[in-house]
Amino acid sequence: MKAARPVPKTEETPECVDFWDAWRPHMNQFDGRGDARKWFFHHIREFGADPRDMVDGARWFVRGGGNQSVGYDGKPVRIHAGSWLNKFAYEDGAEHERAYQQRLQEQQPGNVVAIKPKLPENHFSRRWERGEVG
Repeated sequence: MKAARPVPKTEETPECVDFWDAWRPHMNQFDGRGDARKWFFHHIREFGADPRDMVDGARWFVRGGGNQSVGYDGKPVRIHAGSWLNKFAYEDGAEHERAYQQRLQEQQPGNVVAIKPKLPENHFSRRWERGEVG
């Protein structure tokens, strides 16, 4: 694999920012935004990857708990963003994330009107409306 060239933060696209925002809950202390940005743009340039695929794939990966493997010392091991991108893991995860988002959209009713709870006749607000309390 050809080495990726560094990309300055000033060249970040909205998709790259979305990717990092999605990845941030999963990152470990040695993961870095600069490295993630470098590999993000490398996959776009060299492999023609769709930036939205990488964003949606990262969201799916993190939503699923990320990498739950355990190291030799018994501590959880978290994969770096660059390593995750280089495994092309976003290709499968993107489809799962989009299907999940579609299911959410289908579940939400479009024209719901909130119903006020029926108050008992002797409730304070009913008495106030009738002018009994002043």
